[in-house]
Amino acid sequence: MECDRQRAALDLAPSRDSADPLFAEALAHARACPPCAARLSRRLALDEKIRAAMSAVEPPQTLDTFALAGVPARRAARIRKIAAMAAMAFFTVGAAATSASFYLSHRVEKTPVEKVLAMSLVNHRLHESPEISTPDPTEASRWLTQKLGAATQLPASVKLPPLAGARRCAFGEKAVGVVQFNIANHRNSMFIFDADEFGVSGANEGPHQMDKYAVTVWSEGNTGYSLVSDGVSGPAAQLVSLRE
Repeated sequence: MECDRQRAALDLAPSRDSADPLFAEALAHARACPPCAARLSRRLALDEKIRAAMSAVEPPQTLDTFALAGVPARRAARIRKIAAMAAMAFFTVGAAATSASFYLSHRVEKTPVEKVLAMSLVNHRLHESPEISTPDPTEASRWLTQKLGAATQLPASVKLPPLAGARRCAFGEKAVGVVQFNIANHRNSMFIFDADEFGVSGANEGPHQMDKYAVTVWSEGNTGYSLVSDGVSGPAAQLVSLRE
């Protein structure tokens, strides 16, 4: 059903008028489909309520009096604000989890590599199925290049197994490519993006263990790559062996 096919993109769209090509088809569908338009409106309204709540909330002063004793006033105020945002995020994460762009735009400041890791992990969790099923990396690269309107090169340093396929996803407001494959029954997502645009030129990070996933970020020339692997046993070794 067309509504089911467009649901993931509508759950990520940052607005009804986004110019990002990743959301163009889904937003056009929503304009002609009242149920999907209503779903999008509810999600955007919820995002706005959470945004307003996060900007207004303050933690009870009695909770941090002892912890912040002796801390300069300006630094203490910043710590209180971060604590308030973290508390609100804890109680609203279930409601906001469908909007990756909203979640990422309200993260406490992180390094570019940490932001890429977070966006990669969010999208890996959201998207289990490819848009195009193909075992051929060359075909996947060609399809992503056509859909994204920019050359999408697979990394030279990685010996990829046969793919499950490829799809597009959103890093904030930007559309990026991803190829999906399995190793030893673990699902893997490799994201492909402009290294300069996301501030990871020259990066060679990981693999790191995050929850039940292994993640890594690196760049080759102007292209950045991140890789997320499922599984609590052995995924880091899998990621290392891919890049040998």
